[in-house]
Amino acid sequence: MNKVTYPKDTRFSKNILVIAPGLTVKSRLQVLIPDSPSGNYYDEFNIIPTGLIEGLRQGKIIVHNWHILNWDTEERLKRKKSVDKRGAKSDEVYVREVLGDMTSSQNIAVINDEAHHA
Repeated sequence: MNKVTYPKDTRFSKNILVIAPGLTVKSRLQVLIPDSPSGNYYDEFNIIPTGLIEGLRQGKIIVHNWHILNWDTEERLKRKKSVDKRGAKSDEVYVREVLGDMTSSQNIAVINDEAHHA
């Protein structure tokens, strides 16, 4: 919401990448996505004042399991016993796979959910 209010301020971002420690946590973190079909905490707990919710919806939030960051290099692929012999992904393919619509973004905030260690 800060980026919507102050679009030229480089301290803020409209793009958030959340990395979850596992599939269960990833599933639970879907409530952070404003337009999540299963609901979100912003609406459920009235966190954002009604007049500001559209500003929140202008942002982009992606939640991924940390395994998506496990990039296979040529060396690792050679050691794998797999039928898949496509080779390592290029940097561009890897970034597109992880970031999707945010691939061309210049400013992305990354949140690594490590709460399970608390």
